[in-house]
Amino acid sequence: MRAWEYHSRVVRERQAREAVESARAETASATAADADQFALMQTALDADCRQLSALPQGSARTERKRGLIRTWLPVVETYLKSGAKYKNVILTQTMIWLFDVGEIDNAMRLARVAVVQNQPMPARFKRDIRTGVADLLLDWVNTRNGQPIEPYFSEIFEAVIPPDDAPGWAIHEEIKLKYIRVAIREAERNNPVRALELCKLAERIAPGRAKVKTKRAELEKKLKAQR
Repeated sequence: MRAWEYHSRVVRERQAREAVESARAETASATAADADQFALMQTALDADCRQLSALPQGSARTERKRGLIRTWLPVVETYLKSGAKYKNVILTQTMIWLFDVGEIDNAMRLARVAVVQNQPMPARFKRDIRTGVADLLLDWVNTRNGQPIEPYFSEIFEAVIPPDDAPGWAIHEEIKLKYIRVAIREAERNNPVRALELCKLAERIAPGRAKVKTKRAELEKKLKAQR
């Protein structure tokens, strides 16, 4: 590459970065009702996501996510307070980061709004908002290592597998089975009868694919011994 071409590219890249930083600084607490303004914020968000993806997995990436939450959560709060409703990937991206860093109260607060508004997930997530929230909550549950997962797990469980055949989220059966397996794990500690009922539920939902046969046999043996 010729020296002048390299210099021109560097200048263009610097100008683009400066434009993005300027957009973020000017709009970080704005309503984003104006289409041009919202487009600027999306440009800034996209740049943040690219920079984040360049970081290796680990503490540095987690801390960067926390910093991005501090930048973008006020934008989301302004959107929520405005009462507006439009496709807002800033909302769902901030929700994802909140799940990732374990800020579950805020994550679920945004998730409830995103589901009601049927918000789109960021383009790299090839799933709808309900599937996305269900997956993200499961990821959080799997980091708990015996710590409490309620009331959030039951809230999404009842949306994925509602009681009494009530209408629930239209979601892939494999996700339903994952939720049931977690529920079995939680129930078998103190309520083996409920755990056995959940095993049977899994087998009704996906006969031959539930993968609870061994657990069901263990529970049946345990309950028989207690009689």
